[in-house]
Amino acid sequence: VVVFGVLAGATLIFSPPMVEHERHTLRRFILAGIALGFAFFLFEIATDGVISRNLLGKVPFKDATVTLFNLTSSVLFLFVWPAVAILWRSWPPAAVGVIALSFFAAFILPSASAMIGFSVGAVFFFLSLLAKRGACLFFAIALTVAILAPPLIPAIAPVLDPGTIRANAKTNNASFLHRLDIWKFTLQKIEERPFQGWGFNASRSIPGGNERYQLKIRSGRIIGQGDRLPLHPHNGALQVWLELGLPGALGFAALFALATLRTVRQTDQAGAAAALAAIATAAPIWFLSFGIWQTWWLSVLVLTTLLIVALNSPSRA
Repeated sequence: VVVFGVLAGATLIFSPPMVEHERHTLRRFILAGIALGFAFFLFEIATDGVISRNLLGKVPFKDATVTLFNLTSSVLFLFVWPAVAILWRSWPPAAVGVIALSFFAAFILPSASAMIGFSVGAVFFFLSLLAKRGACLFFAIALTVAILAPPLIPAIAPVLDPGTIRANAKTNNASFLHRLDIWKFTLQKIEERPFQGWGFNASRSIPGGNERYQLKIRSGRIIGQGDRLPLHPHNGALQVWLELGLPGALGFAALFALATLRTVRQTDQAGAAAALAAIATAAPIWFLSFGIWQTWWLSVLVLTTLLIVALNSPSRA
């Protein structure tokens, strides 16, 4: 992960700006790529996953075709923002159409975190078009608080404590209830080592994390089983606190805040709005889903960043 970060940073810093004809070619490839991505997804949904099932040999969960595309949503909804920025400059109705198509895909796909992420991204895209500085500053502050606040929640906001929510939840959704249990367990472990953390990628080996338990709803009825901490907390902020402690949380909060504030420096209105929207889309997914060190997820974030920077950096002479 460290080598990956160094290489990604070096690419971002030392890559020379493009000339206009190179950027024009990049725009064409981005638009073609997002068009092919949507075409493939819609074709697979319409044909019950004929390519994924028959050619790639994938088996959907509970025989539901949409479960084949659990990761697809996060990739698609991040890559869509560079395409939206390109279209907004020349034909805003087409950009709005792509956003609407993305919402349609989000409605079909099984990932609630991706749906939430894209919805937040769309809101901040339009807010940035109306008030770039205000939207950027608000999101930077909100993101910083969201990263730094989790260990304080049980004390200062018990209503938001996962344990409190779990005790009062009337839902039978096993995934939601299990996630609340994971977050409750993670907060307890953070309390044991709030400053130094448990170590890089230690989520996989936290004491008691692999303990199996019966998942029960409020009435006491058993609806499944789960681990106290399966591989990672499914929350980026909690994983940073758990593994890297306070220094790691401060570092990640500063990194995300700086990245968000940098979007306001984009002179192109559509480019700035798309950059903020991409961060706003990634943040809820980061807070609700994947492990923060998963290579494919880091690659998607880095590639999205590189595309947005390449599209918006000044042309070289």
